[in-house]
Amino acid sequence: MNNIESLTTHFPQALTTHRYLAHLREAIEPLGFNRSNTFTCTSVCRDELCQSLTAGVGEFWQHPYIVGGMAGLPPGGIETWQVGMTHIPDSIGRGKILVVAAAHIGIAPDGSLGTVLRYGQSSVTPICGALGAAAKALSTKEGISSTDVHSEIGWLVHSLNEVGAAELSSDILALTLKCAEVIDSHIWASLNSLSARTANDIVVATGVQIHTHDDTDHILPIATNHMDADGVVTTLDVS
Repeated sequence: MNNIESLTTHFPQALTTHRYLAHLREAIEPLGFNRSNTFTCTSVCRDELCQSLTAGVGEFWQHPYIVGGMAGLPPGGIETWQVGMTHIPDSIGRGKILVVAAAHIGIAPDGSLGTVLRYGQSSVTPICGALGAAAKALSTKEGISSTDVHSEIGWLVHSLNEVGAAELSSDILALTLKCAEVIDSHIWASLNSLSARTANDIVVATGVQIHTHDDTDHILPIATNHMDADGVVTTLDVS
């Protein structure tokens, strides 16, 4: 099985990044989100391979505000979000916040998951490397207890452990999917703690970014939700 066959086998609902963002735009435009009034954020890993998604968001809307840390998980605390809230366009009515977030995973040329052949390299490397390090820590009680929650890896380990992800430490696909859920949950928790919906409509679109080296990146949608001023949450279809 090569990497493209593995992509279609493991991620049959994945879309190319461009198609995913186009579908997202189609889903949110009827809700009043457009290029001129939407404050965009991305929460993706710092890995250079993830930056194509950030660039794509900038092409469809505006250059995004960056909130993601290692593995795509925003750092603990709300300071990053507090600063971002001061950047929201406010001259044309209620603000519009769009957060595009993703965990990520690689597919090697032989179709195996969790590594990728990067351009210019002769052998595969782990991706997501931060999630791989977290998986190693999650595999033992000592690894979990010895991580510093104030470090980015420690925060990732702590956040995953809180949702029972330790039992997934040997399954990189399941752990990546769980990481995407954790990212989505943390984003909503931060926005809700700031009462962001009081002055803004919010869309959070979370997925898994998939790298295959010799083909364009793909996105597997995980959760796409809109919250209005009354706190009513509506699931959007971006398939």
